Amino acid sequence: MRAWRNWQTRMVEGHVPTRSGGSNPLARTLHSFYDRHDFHHRWRFFLFLFFAPAFVAALQLAGDQRSRAFAQEIPHPPELPVAIEATDDRIVVSIAGERFTEYRHTGLQRPILFPLYAAGELPVTRQFPLVEGVPGESADHPHHQSVWFAHGDVNGLDYWSGLARIRHEKAEIQGNSIHSTQSWLDGENLVCHEETTISFHATEKWRLIDFRSVLRAGESPVTFGDTKEGTFAMRTHPMLQIKGDDGSIRATAFNSEGISGVDIWGKRARWVHYEGTIENRTVGITMMDAPSNLRHPNFWHARDYGLIAANPFGLHELGGLPAGAGNITLAPGQSLSLRYGIVIWNGAADETSINGLFAEFSKD
Repeated sequence: MRAWRNWQTRMVEGHVPTRSGGSNPLARTLHSFYDRHDFHHRWRFFLFLFFAPAFVAALQLAGDQRSRAFAQEIPHPPELPVAIEATDDRIVVSIAGERFTEYRHTGLQRPILFPLYAAGELPVTRQFPLVEGVPGESADHPHHQSVWFAHGDVNGLDYWSGLARIRHEKAEIQGNSIHSTQSWLDGENLVCHEETTISFHATEKWRLIDFRSVLRAGESPVTFGDTKEGTFAMRTHPMLQIKGDDGSIRATAFNSEGISGVDIWGKRARWVHYEGTIENRTVGITMMDAPSNLRHPNFWHARDYGLIAANPFGLHELGGLPAGAGNITLAPGQSLSLRYGIVIWNGAADETSINGLFAEFSKD
């Protein structure tokens, strides 16, 4: 105990040597600290060090609260109510009491969304071949049926053109979403299983379809081949075509990479946008490729006659890579998830608006 007291005394007096032979810095600090003339200054300094972190945290909290209050003052358009009702051969989707679309799954080679409306029940997709003789519509590519999901080479089978069948199995409604299962068939034999979730959202400015598909191989491997004929697609209303049948310019088109017009075909992009005038109203359509998708951003099979299709497999025909470069093979039981969005704008939409909605879409 006496040795410990002697050591304390020598520390305060600054006499304890360091290993280098000089005075101990700690001793000098303690000596200065115990000095009668500046002890109160150092006491205040240590109090500042003790309370400063709490003070800074309080300022940050107050700033966060002000930011949240400010954000709440920014007007965000409220979502409109979505109603979904099932009938024998289709599921009908309405927004704020207006028809929006129908999920048709019976009597077709694959399920489709038809018709598809902007606000005010303004049609934005071609009606042929489900409705024939509509003035101004062309009768080309009868397999282009409003909105669909298919591919032109799956184990050599062509689901894109409807030569092979995607059979609807069942569907259920959950809130603002339709959950369904499909079987991609070779005759009556299963090639792959599909589970789909289609969700619907809307405001006064836009309507959104959020399409998610999970493809799962059956007991044998499944290869999705490198072809431009795919995959998540829409055939637009004739007034949303870049060019009319007479070659005249009808609508504008541009993508997320700043490319416009017919040059958007075969280009990679996060989204593609078409815009035109239908019945004296400006309408825009944006199709989006989710960042989680295979080979995002996808190549786009986007034509001047109104076909818009996001394709993660067509690297050769769309991107100029070697033949077969885009092939993807799923082992038995292995799955592939894909997600796409369609936005129907009530009026014109610029890049800032599209990028903002794409950012929100990408968060989920």
